[in-house]
Amino acid sequence: MTVTLTLTADQVGAPLGERATLLQVSTAFCAPCRTAHRVLARVADAVPGVRHVDVDVADAPALAATLEVTATPTVVVLDAAGAVVVRAQGVPTSSQVLGALALAVPEAEAPSGRSVGGTPTRGATAAAPSARTAVRANASTNGPASA
Repeated sequence: MTVTLTLTADQVGAPLGERATLLQVSTAFCAPCRTAHRVLARVADAVPGVRHVDVDVADAPALAATLEVTATPTVVVLDAAGAVVVRAQGVPTSSQVLGALALAVPEAEAPSGRSVGGTPTRGATAAAPSARTAVRANASTNGPASA
């Protein structure tokens, strides 16, 4: 039986996005975390209904434990209900984030048309394969891909 982890706004420490949330778990001394922050913030600014929340491990140890964070940055994409859809470690590209969002947002509501850091956004069907590829490539840290 597969159990999907669902987080609330109280657990995250901020309101969830209307359509999806890009949850970043960072540390103050993590240089790659600053780069991840810029990428995630840029995507959240460009895609309506998506919120970027950056949480420091030191400020939210219970959340980090719940998510089993072992390295920073850890990026978790939540759907509108707060269910974990994709989890990855490291600095993502805008394309990877958009692909992950395509898995979190129903196809009829998928982001499209706006440009994110020079990367045009696309609908769910066009963007999803890159997210699936990234998840499979990181299966040892993300667990099995489920799409």
